[in-house]
Amino acid sequence: MWNRLKRMWGKSSESETERVEPALVVPTPEPEPEPEPEPYDPMIERLEAYDSEKQSGGGDIASRLRELLVEAPTDARVLRRAAALMAEFGDGELAESFDKAARSSSDEPLVALGQAFLGMDDLTLALTFADGAIARAHSSGRRSNGSAVAALALGRLGQHAELLTRLDDDLPMHGSDGPALMTRLRYAISALLLEDWERFNVVRGTLGEAEPWVDEIAERVENFPWMEDEGACQRLLFALYGGLLVDDTEDEAILSAPRLGRCIEALATAVRETLPEGTRPAWIGPRGEVIARWLGSLLPENAAIPLSARLPKQPVIVVLADDAELAQLVEMGLSPEASAFPLFQVAKDPGEIGSPMADVIGVFRTGVRLPLELLDVEKAADRLTPRMLAGKLHDEARAARREVIMVAAERLEVRPEPVKGQGTLFEVLEEGEVQDTDEGTPALEAVEPEPEPEPEVELEPVEFFLEVSRERREFLSWTRPVSLEERLTLDPASL
Repeated sequence: MWNRLKRMWGKSSESETERVEPALVVPTPEPEPEPEPEPYDPMIERLEAYDSEKQSGGGDIASRLRELLVEAPTDARVLRRAAALMAEFGDGELAESFDKAARSSSDEPLVALGQAFLGMDDLTLALTFADGAIARAHSSGRRSNGSAVAALALGRLGQHAELLTRLDDDLPMHGSDGPALMTRLRYAISALLLEDWERFNVVRGTLGEAEPWVDEIAERVENFPWMEDEGACQRLLFALYGGLLVDDTEDEAILSAPRLGRCIEALATAVRETLPEGTRPAWIGPRGEVIARWLGSLLPENAAIPLSARLPKQPVIVVLADDAELAQLVEMGLSPEASAFPLFQVAKDPGEIGSPMADVIGVFRTGVRLPLELLDVEKAADRLTPRMLAGKLHDEARAARREVIMVAAERLEVRPEPVKGQGTLFEVLEEGEVQDTDEGTPALEAVEPEPEPEPEVELEPVEFFLEVSRERREFLSWTRPVSLEERLTLDPASL
């Protein structure tokens, strides 16, 4: 009994000992991870600075916006601000284009913006929006027409190697639509300007109606590779149009009388050497009349005439001052014979595209002003007729030349210095003898300096123009009839 009770109590006591209620464990909540800070966006500060400057009305707000567009052409915040500013400026069409680009993820609104700025000759923005369109299209696995806009912009910027590299793997070899054809055409022209025949042959035969024009370019490039003294603009005009550029320098915003005189004298030489005998300069407006009369004075037997006074079968070269007179010539509606006369245009703006290209251009750059202000001054007493102004400019050019000759002659004179330690004075006689003016000191013979090695001769732009006009005569546009319609470039952005 005892043993049984003992066992029972012992078990009970053991079980009570073992049966300990577990302590209530309250789980400790794990700390929530702190949200990661948003990545730094420098554009926020740039936009705030832009907004602040715009509200204060200070600074060139358009330039600030342009900087933002170049940096972030696909940022909707920037595009919306551009739309608002264009609306304030009254350009509703461009404002709508910016607004579409801000609201859409498609590449087409950016392509439209690129085309718009290409038409404004803002090549940097055109290329920027074209690249933005290409990036948007590639993100969705599509090809963008932005490639055609980029090709045109790069071509006009003269970045032909960059253009070829970009298009090597993205060249639309099929399709006759405008963008695809224009891209192949721009690729072909850049390849020819770099004389890259392997790349040119890739697209040869796929250029549609432009094929004959490109074949003429290829013929000129093949027969006359790029010469050492040939400037980029001279090469461009000859290769694309068979045209000639007289002066390839860019050192003056205003075309001075001496520089203009060098162009006209070189042209007079080329006219005598390459055009039919008896060719006369002809003008259509007062500004061109000044240049035509000056040119005629260098061709004594061929006085200048107004184009309207030309006799049948009379050979003439039409002289134009600038793009405004070129537009006037196009509007005149000339006969087929008259529209094929050779053209000389003194100043051509590369931004004036899509118009006929003159056969000979004096200066090819933006912002050049001709010294013709005295034709249009308000006071009648100060105003000059074209004939009087032509004479005045001609005289100024001759006076400047005489001054240059005199300075050069002075530099050629020998002026020996006194011998150290002697107080003798030396004089240089016209015959070149050296004479001692001190009777007590014997005369010294002049020591001729050793001749310096002749430097390598580089042709001046005007001299290069004359050489090209002689050597490439059969390939030049002004030695054969080319109508105004045929002068129109098929690639309006190739310049």
